[in-house]
Amino acid sequence: MFINLVLKSLWVELRDSLSVILALSVGLIGLSLVLSSRTAVESQMQNKAQEILTSDLSISARRIFNEPQKEEFKNLIGDRPYHSALSLFTMSTFGNNSRLTYVKAIPKGYPFYGNIQTNAGPLNFISNTNEPGIYGDQQFFDQLNVREGDKVQIGKSYFLVKGKITDDSSQSFRFSSLAPKVYIFKDHLIQTGLIQFGSTISETIYVKTRSSEDLDALQKNLLKKIKDTSVRIQTSSQAANSSVRALSYLSDYLGLIALAGFMLASLGAGFIFYESLTKQLKVFSIFQSLGLSRRKSLALLLLQTFVLAAISSLLSFIVSIPLFSLISKYLLSQFQIEVSLGLGVQTLFALFTLAFISSLLISLSHFSALLFAPMRSLLDFELYLQSQRKPLIASFLLSLAFMFGIGILISRSYVISGFFSLGLLLIFGLVGGIGLVFIRFLSKLPL
Repeated sequence: MFINLVLKSLWVELRDSLSVILALSVGLIGLSLVLSSRTAVESQMQNKAQEILTSDLSISARRIFNEPQKEEFKNLIGDRPYHSALSLFTMSTFGNNSRLTYVKAIPKGYPFYGNIQTNAGPLNFISNTNEPGIYGDQQFFDQLNVREGDKVQIGKSYFLVKGKITDDSSQSFRFSSLAPKVYIFKDHLIQTGLIQFGSTISETIYVKTRSSEDLDALQKNLLKKIKDTSVRIQTSSQAANSSVRALSYLSDYLGLIALAGFMLASLGAGFIFYESLTKQLKVFSIFQSLGLSRRKSLALLLLQTFVLAAISSLLSFIVSIPLFSLISKYLLSQFQIEVSLGLGVQTLFALFTLAFISSLLISLSHFSALLFAPMRSLLDFELYLQSQRKPLIASFLLSLAFMFGIGILISRSYVISGFFSLGLLLIFGLVGGIGLVFIRFLSKLPL
């Protein structure tokens, strides 16, 4: 019986029902795209955490460690496998072209995890290390206009271009747009003359642990024993989070923009839904006069809200499917992040919850009227407004609190969500004030 009544009421108000569904769906699509993209990227980075760092743990500083420090680190690391790499930004020159280049000097056996693939096969300096060689990424070849077999000058030494890096599992987009990246053998860096007083060279010690428990124990011991604040100790998980931090910040702010879009869509849907429910109050009053209890009237309204929210979330899911493919291609082309986007059960449930709660907040005064208002007020709109001032104020305050809570989940910051909610409140106040002034102005005009 309830289902038939709900479907009939939605069919009678078909135009309003479709308007509410479309408005909510438009708002949910933006949120679904942002949330799914962020979740997929963060999940992918966590899965590739060891490959990004190339080890389980790293010890690094923006300088070369002295011998006493190296001996201290060796004792703390114990029998675990480790190796050391140097990196710096410097100029590389070919002919008349000079470019800032990110140089990474690696030892034999680097990396522990992942791979560095070149057009000639896996990168390694195990053999033929007597002649200084260099492997560069696509930016290096494009900016310096070099080819395999050319010699590039770095510092005082010349390096033979041996190949192009086609795939680097450790590559994040942190330095991808700042400078081309090249690899050289660690022992050949000394020949460049760049290791001297005043040079800014970073040294990183990469450690491979036996298990996650061993990793936690080693990290705690290093943090406890190493007092030098310039030394950075980082696990693979922390490195993955750091590599996508900029993208996470961007997605957080895009999430707030999507939330603002959802709020505007909900506001438009809310006005339509509010008007539709107001029309239905007379129907509910007739039902109550025929013996339908107030609780059953409330159940009908709740079920109607549930159906609208379910259809809206399902429609947003269907429309989002082709858009996921476009975003996946964009992330791959711009950030070299290969992810497969999709709406999981949790995300779909979250979208439905957002649509349902926002609809509930809009119709809060109607719920209050069905439960507590005199039946005659359901037939007279003026009496209804007079009896529902407090529920309307409560609905506004709860909506603001709801937006603040959702803002925290999306931006992951109380401060940002607070400013966002305050901005919304100021906008509502400004728009509402202008609306009241405009209404008063119209009321004074002669008919």
